[in-house]
Amino acid sequence: MRALGLVAALLLGASAASSAELTSRTFDLRDYPSVSDAVAACRVAGGGRVVVPKGMWRSKGPVLLASDCELHLEEGAELRFSDNPKDYLPSVRVAYEGVECLNYSPLVYAFGATNVAVTGTGTLRAEHAFWCAWNWHNGASRKALDDLVYDWSTGGRPVEARDMTKVPGCRLRPQFLHFNRCRNVRIEGVRIRDSPFWCIHTYVCDGVVVRNVDVCAHLHNSDGLDLEMTKNALVEGCTFCQGDDAICVKAGKNADGRRVGVASENIEIRNCEIKAGHALLALGSEVSAGIRNVWLHDCRMTGATSNGLLIKTNKERGGFVEDIRFERVWAACLDGAPVQIDANTYYSAPRPNCEVVRTRIRNVTAKDIVAAEAACAYSLKGDPALPVEGVTVTNVEVRRWTGGPDHAENIKGFKKD
Repeated sequence: MRALGLVAALLLGASAASSAELTSRTFDLRDYPSVSDAVAACRVAGGGRVVVPKGMWRSKGPVLLASDCELHLEEGAELRFSDNPKDYLPSVRVAYEGVECLNYSPLVYAFGATNVAVTGTGTLRAEHAFWCAWNWHNGASRKALDDLVYDWSTGGRPVEARDMTKVPGCRLRPQFLHFNRCRNVRIEGVRIRDSPFWCIHTYVCDGVVVRNVDVCAHLHNSDGLDLEMTKNALVEGCTFCQGDDAICVKAGKNADGRRVGVASENIEIRNCEIKAGHALLALGSEVSAGIRNVWLHDCRMTGATSNGLLIKTNKERGGFVEDIRFERVWAACLDGAPVQIDANTYYSAPRPNCEVVRTRIRNVTAKDIVAAEAACAYSLKGDPALPVEGVTVTNVEVRRWTGGPDHAENIKGFKKD
């Protein structure tokens, strides 16, 4: 797995070279009536760099990036997005928690693009007072939404017929940045503030670099970075302050994840700081196409966080999680544990005649982890019908315990040093 760093570096080099070739064609916002006009001109020209100069700029609607296009925010620039859902129509193809559908356009969106980038030292900010007022996530409407997407995916409904914007009362908020079926994606240096939903989401992408990005969002479901069905990715030098998980690796949900069938693999995460969030690294619960070869190392959790590494799934997901390394991590304060596996209970809503497809979890290593405060060092709960195979916990230290004893059940080949 150590060769992964070299692979990611090569991907970064290719992406950077592509961007360098395009910077000779620049599209300055000051020369266009709107952000969308500048981006459209870039697309028509066959690519280039759309420059957001210093100052506050508004985008009424999404930024739609295409191949060989780079959105670049200069120092002191802020690009602010409206929170009016009507500005993000017509609907586009996205994925909601592992199920493909149509929804309001993400604020920054690319589909099927190659060599696409968002760079600079400026700020992307989402106005979100209206998104906050939407109540789709309350108990009754959230359950109805979950039941709907479950029925759509298990029943084989075509993606083109899954338009969330036409479902009465659905109110599914869009992601901030969403790259769908793209190659060579680079997000570097920018600050992301607030988000209607997940902040950065890559879906069925190959070759992703997220470097020196500063993300802060605390609205409900405000994951910092979700790498879903994504391979060959490097995440480094980033800072996250989230109201949900900081970094997630996902691979589709249930029947829909198995239909698309692209595993998330070859992912390296290094030198990141998490100031707040539920988990530093969450794998799942959408794992149906499989997750393998993920290496997180040399990261810090400096604020209140729930868990370090969290592997989560349930009996409907299927798929696999294997060859995971979690190394050289420091945590200030954890409500839970530095290392947690829950193979059977996450987001498991009983449904009549639900499909039972268990997740294979194996080869998980946690090494050289220090928590100033945590409930315990590890909590490992495998599925009794398909136990976790091969977990090694080495030099995991908790200096102040706030909970019960360490726990491991339904684990084959558990080693503790």
